[in-house]
Amino acid sequence: MPATGIVLPDLAGIAGLKPLRIAVVNRFTETGQQFLRSDVCPPGKLWYIGYTSVGFNVGDVSDCLVEIEDANDARKAILAMFPDLTMAKTENFFATYWIGPGEKLAARFNVETTSPTCWLTALGFELVFSG
Repeated sequence: MPATGIVLPDLAGIAGLKPLRIAVVNRFTETGQQFLRSDVCPPGKLWYIGYTSVGFNVGDVSDCLVEIEDANDARKAILAMFPDLTMAKTENFFATYWIGPGEKLAARFNVETTSPTCWLTALGFELVFSG
């Protein structure tokens, strides 16, 4: 097991496999519901995610919802919800899931005070998909 504790399956034998890192960061200047969104998974690809992290550095964020959305920002699936976050909080989850063509990873933060820097990161693999 690697020192990080992150264990991803050995997928090296699959054609077209490459490591994937999603990282979205933004400093919000308004309160209310704010969004971070990854790029859209391209046609002919699948994203296999094994580790996800969300968080913020200052101020108050009452909760965070991590979800899969379609290309039009409509929710397709809820992956995790973190209620009652405290100042300078990071939440990590080690769940495996797929993001398909035309979908993206998103986090919705309920920002209570201005100027928090929020982030959404994920690690996994991108695979060529012909289905």
